[in-house]
Amino acid sequence: LEVLIGLRRAQSGVIRIGEQEITSAPARERRERGLALIPEDRNAEGLSRDQTIWENLISTRYYTPAQSTRGVLHLRQIFAQAAEMMRHFDVRAEDERVRVSTLSGGNAQKIVIARELTGSPQVLIAAQPTRGLDIGAAYFVHEQLLRLRSEGIAILLISTDLDELLAICDRFIVLFEGQIIGEMDAAAATREHLGMLMAGHAPAQEAKS
Repeated sequence: LEVLIGLRRAQSGVIRIGEQEITSAPARERRERGLALIPEDRNAEGLSRDQTIWENLISTRYYTPAQSTRGVLHLRQIFAQAAEMMRHFDVRAEDERVRVSTLSGGNAQKIVIARELTGSPQVLIAAQPTRGLDIGAAYFVHEQLLRLRSEGIAILLISTDLDELLAICDRFIVLFEGQIIGEMDAAAATREHLGMLMAGHAPAQEAKS
């Protein structure tokens, strides 16, 4: 995950978004080329909990012309856009000036999703996107992922929740101790087979180095 988003240098191979190679591109450039991320830990990696909803919503694009000019934020426009994003993604709070630390886990995760999906990304990496959420919030997240898939956006879902994977994924790649040991289409995937692979038990013909 850190290699894909630009926090760690790739030791081998090539990373592309469409026809654009981004193997050596910095993290910001990868975002500008269409990469979005729902991180595994929303509190440590996805949000600044002491900041407001609107500040979190613009945190990845505050420097763009639509948000600011020569370092001066367009607050009226930002507030209006934040309110619309909250409505669209059903973030339940009094207004966009509320601090994220006062929100439930589900509403906090919706802020991450709203920020990452606004702007029509080409690729979305979703790492454990429903961890710690109640059933209703998890269902909302799954709805958004399925909607994006239907719109042709590539999604890499990283999860240890077999129910989540089986409900959403078209193709599975299983890693164990840093190596790919299994790959299959959804039609061939079973809970038992995936569970065995996740535990490191792969048939000899399926193991990959």
